[in-house]
Amino acid sequence: MTTFALPKDIFMQTVKPFLEKKLLKAGLVVLLLSATGWMLDAQTVSTSLQKVNYNSNSLFCFNYPSIGLDGQPVVLSAMLAARDPQKAGGMEPVERVVAGCHITITSDFESPSGLKDTLIMSDCYMMANIPGTAAHQPLNRSIVIMPDYEGYGVTRDHIHPYLAQELTARQVTDAIRYGVELYRQLAAGGSYPPLAENWRTYCLGYSQGGAVALATQRYIEQAQLSGELHLAGSLCGDGPYDLIGTLRFYIEDDGDSYGVTTAHRRGRLSMPFVLAMIIKGMQDSHPDMKNHRLTDYFSKQFLDTGVFEWIEDKSKERRLQKTTGDIRRLFYEQAERGLTAADGTVYTAKQMQELIVQHSSKFSLTGRVYDVSIDVRKALREELLAYLEDESHYGNLPEEKGDPFIDLQRALYDNSLFHGWVPTHRVMLFHSKHDIVVPYVNCESFVQAMPQDMVNVRVFSQEDHLEAGTTFFMKITSTSYASNFNWIDQGPVSGLKTPPAAPADGRWYSPDGRSQTEPGDREGLYLRGGEKVLIRRH
Repeated sequence: MTTFALPKDIFMQTVKPFLEKKLLKAGLVVLLLSATGWMLDAQTVSTSLQKVNYNSNSLFCFNYPSIGLDGQPVVLSAMLAARDPQKAGGMEPVERVVAGCHITITSDFESPSGLKDTLIMSDCYMMANIPGTAAHQPLNRSIVIMPDYEGYGVTRDHIHPYLAQELTARQVTDAIRYGVELYRQLAAGGSYPPLAENWRTYCLGYSQGGAVALATQRYIEQAQLSGELHLAGSLCGDGPYDLIGTLRFYIEDDGDSYGVTTAHRRGRLSMPFVLAMIIKGMQDSHPDMKNHRLTDYFSKQFLDTGVFEWIEDKSKERRLQKTTGDIRRLFYEQAERGLTAADGTVYTAKQMQELIVQHSSKFSLTGRVYDVSIDVRKALREELLAYLEDESHYGNLPEEKGDPFIDLQRALYDNSLFHGWVPTHRVMLFHSKHDIVVPYVNCESFVQAMPQDMVNVRVFSQEDHLEAGTTFFMKITSTSYASNFNWIDQGPVSGLKTPPAAPADGRWYSPDGRSQTEPGDREGLYLRGGEKVLIRRH
């Protein structure tokens, strides 16, 4: 029998079916829980935030309850970043909660939890430094909650259900709800600032994180949690919102789409592991894909590269894990040296170069960088390629089940985000038209399907996916993106109390009625003389 504490409403939605006995105490549910074949222990679910050593802001880790890929309760991990209360302004109330959704990774130490003992310039590092550094004043006064997706952190031995949008969004939402409650508990001790009365939630991410952020907004709205979380909206960079459109781009584009010229050539893909992760993610998570195998979709040569084994090395000790950069290096080496597969099949370097059609390397400040591209037509089975190239399959989604290609198409469609809902809070999309990994069709598909007053687009870069991602995170805390956060704030925000009217005395006030110093050129939304004043830098 195990005892631990969970916020009541979160518990009721996560582990209620496994409850044997509950006692209400001080607003928390104290559980005495045992369930056939499954049990949580006292060290698994966090009852408080645990501070870890970090070089900038205050950083905490916590474990929280949710639902896993198998439909059963699971304990997942997350990080929470807050301003250092010892720094200037560190005890001012928290005005924003940011759901920080991480990019595609293939090693566990690149996850948010990796911040505990790994210092690398990653998206997680950049998001952890938003509090206290953002030029946008409300964002500066924030906490950032960064969940490890299932398959990372405390569940690194689990399958990572890549781009299983609803499941991952549910898990991220559970992290936000649980993290907010743990932060309230921390702030009640007086050492950290409380949440402001009218705090708001942003969902934020790039690449896979962009799609997860958007899916999280959708889940919060559809689960009617917008009011509880004071949802303002999402800011999403270069995310895969249209998975079928993405695969078709790899096959069809010849470097001339969307009015720009890129290095992409028809049938090529510059991040080979992405193709593997997309289809494997559908197979792992979509019910219609459960009876199909990787051999239904991929050529033997592509399977023989070992890419699927490299992806699963995330569960091993750190020195054996493969980052996305490591995977590019391994493909490069196969193009240089050839390959002997696990079953003894031998591929010469020339044969591998028919699959890996471009490979090069160069030195950078961070070490040697590898650039590879594969021929999608050599990686996929001919039958699947023919199916994807047939325009007649895209008029109406086939209803029959059991065919591996139709089932894949349905899984890709079901995990695309441009249909099946209409956002009730604003969505700010950032996308580079020069991105040939997560192409602009993703942004285009979403914008065309949604109300114009709910979506705004910023073509923010002329770079490919990795370089654009660096730009995205470098600018998040800068003045140049403050207007995009302001645009979100000016839309519908759920759960706010009516702010007090600002006195018409000529002084400056925050939107929730707190007195402010004169902002000067500091961007933001203010109240003065009883009216709203939006300051933007030009």
